[in-house]
Amino acid sequence: MLAFAVLAPSAVLFIALGILIGSLFSDKAVGGVASIIVNLAAILGGMFFPLRTMKGAFAVIAYIFPFAHAIDLAAYVLSGQCSDILKSLLVVTAYAAAILAVSLIVFK
Repeated sequence: MLAFAVLAPSAVLFIALGILIGSLFSDKAVGGVASIIVNLAAILGGMFFPLRTMKGAFAVIAYIFPFAHAIDLAAYVLSGQCSDILKSLLVVTAYAAAILAVSLIVFK
């Protein structure tokens, strides 16, 4: 149940990204742009390889975006390391709130 609660900001983040992409692009371009966002989220989030083993600029860039924090958040909760979730939760929540605000303004 805790995993569902802490993953709610990630869900809001992706919903807000969908609203933003749908508002900015035509119906024909939305699919391509959305697939780019999904692939970037997978690569920068560390779904295919652990970012903790990466050194240098790639790991720094990956942790600038919220995707790696969202994956870390889920991993912390599922592994029982609930003391480590606060930073990741704050980053994902801040990105979700900012992108939601921008998407609502653009949608109007």
